[in-house]
Amino acid sequence: MGNCFKSQRAAASWADDGEWEDEEEQQQQQHLHEMAAVEKMERVEVKIRVTRRQLQELLEKAAGEGKGRPVEKVLAEMISSGKVCYEQEAAGWRPSLQSIPEADES
Repeated sequence: MGNCFKSQRAAASWADDGEWEDEEEQQQQQHLHEMAAVEKMERVEVKIRVTRRQLQELLEKAAGEGKGRPVEKVLAEMISSGKVCYEQEAAGWRPSLQSIPEADES
């Protein structure tokens, strides 16, 4: 019956209390990486076209009269008052061709 004996070892070393701190630190780092990934997915990229006059007005409103409104609010006003165009990068440009009628060869 001596063949049935299994030797067991401890799965983790408990020699130093610092190991717990390392484990907690790794978990915190993992959590921060996950949060950064979520923020990256929630980011939206916006392309805004403005004329020089609109840009000048934007800069004047953002800096004007000592109040100094945030640029984000001024941009939001400009976006809501202007034309909105949606672009899809996946859809490529294709020319719209008209069919050319064939001439009868009689």
